Amino acid sequence: MTRCICNDQKLASEDPERFTKELSKIKIDPNDWNILYKCSECGSYWEKYYPYGERHGGGPAAVRKMTLLSANEKYAINH
Repeated sequence: MTRCICNDQKLASEDPERFTKELSKIKIDPNDWNILYKCSECGSYWEKYYPYGERHGGGPAAVRKMTLLSANEKYAINH
């Protein structure tokens, strides 16, 4: 069994692009270009988002863990 990437909070905060490469892309929100991911190891949902919308390209990406309820409300995944 491999180590779950979700336990690496340091990687999530310091290198969100590398962190999300280890997750499965589920859905893109066409309104703000945020992306929902799911961990195949533990089933956790993560969202890559752009907290600085006023910057060119939304600035650097960030990731945050989401509950199933919040992921379903925003992305209508129905899982």
